[in-house]
Amino acid sequence: MRKLMAVMSVACVLSPLALAWSALPPLYQNIREYKALIENPQLGQLMHSGEQITSIERTQMGFIVTGTQTQLEVEIVYSSEQSIGPVKFSLVFNQVGKTE
Repeated sequence: MRKLMAVMSVACVLSPLALAWSALPPLYQNIREYKALIENPQLGQLMHSGEQITSIERTQMGFIVTGTQTQLEVEIVYSSEQSIGPVKFSLVFNQVGKTE
């Protein structure tokens, strides 16, 4: 009985730590990706300061960002490194054309 109590005590202590180190749920990982896109300096460098973003479309590979003058394809490259916490990724920007 004492062993069972000891095991349960350890499990109760470690359970919150395991949750803190786990990967994010899909919704929150997706929010991190959108936030990284919007806050990335390359977005401002590739789009004109006077144009507006008219849409951000999620694709299998990342995003398509359409502005009043520019269209960008942004690839999300996930890290192959297994680590504790949110999935690490980087963004690769490609200007695919001008919008009309």
